[in-house]
Amino acid sequence: NVVATSGATWQITGLQLETGTTATDFENLQYGQQLALCQRYYEVIIDDTLNYNSGVLTGSSFNTTRNFITIYMKEVKRAVPTIVGSGVGGFLFQNGVSKAVTALNVTYPNFYSVGLDVTASVVSGDTFHYEPSSSTVITAESEL
Repeated sequence: NVVATSGATWQITGLQLETGTTATDFENLQYGQQLALCQRYYEVIIDDTLNYNSGVLTGSSFNTTRNFITIYMKEVKRAVPTIVGSGVGGFLFQNGVSKAVTALNVTYPNFYSVGLDVTASVVSGDTFHYEPSSSTVITAESEL
């Protein structure tokens, strides 16, 4: 008896809530389909603890301090997302040298991608590899 037992667990699966008085057929979507639908509203772009885009981002330097990266999102968003970042840091690696990231700004977010303007002292015009810090988290939110 779940109600009479202290600390009992009650697990429910296959539940579909409906509004109104008419029931519809149960939607049994595959995990990948459901994830894609959810990512239209919310997506983690960078999170080292979840291994999302940690250590795989490359870009090019505009000048000696401004460096640009374009990240393509996994799913097209339902609206232009709000990009939220915290714990911004890490290093840019260029020509065998690492430079600390001192700032990171979001540029040109759209339905498909987001740009990152990373501040670090590097060689102008060269490509680089960005490794976010373990506390860097950036998300895209396209809530209703």
